[in-house]
Amino acid sequence: MTWPRYVPSESYCFVTRRCAQRKFLLKPSKAGNRAFEYCLAWAARKTGVQVLCSVVLSNHYHLGLYDPKGRVSEFMRELNRLVAKHHNTMYRRRENLFSSDKFSKVLLESALDVVRRLVYTLDNPVKADLVDTARHWPGVISLPEHLATTKTVKRPPLFFRENGNMPKTLELTYHKPELFEHLDDDTYRDWVARLVATREALRRRQREEKRRKVLGRRAVLAQHHEDSPSSDEKPFAPNPRVGIADKCGRIKAIQRLVVFLKEYAECLRRWRAGNREVVFPYGTHAMRVFHGARCAQAPPAPA
Repeated sequence: MTWPRYVPSESYCFVTRRCAQRKFLLKPSKAGNRAFEYCLAWAARKTGVQVLCSVVLSNHYHLGLYDPKGRVSEFMRELNRLVAKHHNTMYRRRENLFSSDKFSKVLLESALDVVRRLVYTLDNPVKADLVDTARHWPGVISLPEHLATTKTVKRPPLFFRENGNMPKTLELTYHKPELFEHLDDDTYRDWVARLVATREALRRRQREEKRRKVLGRRAVLAQHHEDSPSSDEKPFAPNPRVGIADKCGRIKAIQRLVVFLKEYAECLRRWRAGNREVVFPYGTHAMRVFHGARCAQAPPAPA
């Protein structure tokens, strides 16, 4: 049995989804970018999950999210379902678009944790030596000036029927986290822009020291969608569930997760024995959604 996913409400998280066999099935293109943004806006509208930031590389994507009602798994299912159907239609293929592995979800707590992931997201194509700055990335990316703004995205012409039920346009909003409510929108965007610029300068110095060059926009766009990176992926790489910078906070979060897993395992044992009155721990998702199991209420917020 795989570990149950802990899905608390009113939580910040950072999610990653990878393509099957590391193929470049999400490679940047005008049609692909438009479709991903439309599907992202639809998943957010349907579930109430707020998008904080995004980047879509050729074989995976990262999103920063705020999940007010514990619906991030539904959000990811809806997003991945629509993106996979659209891109398979675009490429005239029938195989799985995304890896059979579960999506990675890292819980965040503090403002520091959230901003670190924000910068990591925008730095991702630069860190991978694909482009010199985030602004040069030709795929979907929430540049600093996109944060705390809303844009209108049009329904893609492929896969979605002209007279279907899906809206012709949707609003895609990159929300400012409530953790930064003390900052006005311009200050928030300028702050993130400075952090990203500092990271880009560091990457540039590292490349110069090692005499490396970036791949460049033109080469990225020229990649074939069935290709994959030449470098080997590290097997059995760690998949953390919490991304908390503060050591004490990280230990407490891991302890909460361990308690959740133990309580969940005991409740599942009793459920399988026929006890339908068992109350699963707060944060239980699959048993609540698919089997109607009772779940504990959220614990009171610390004073």
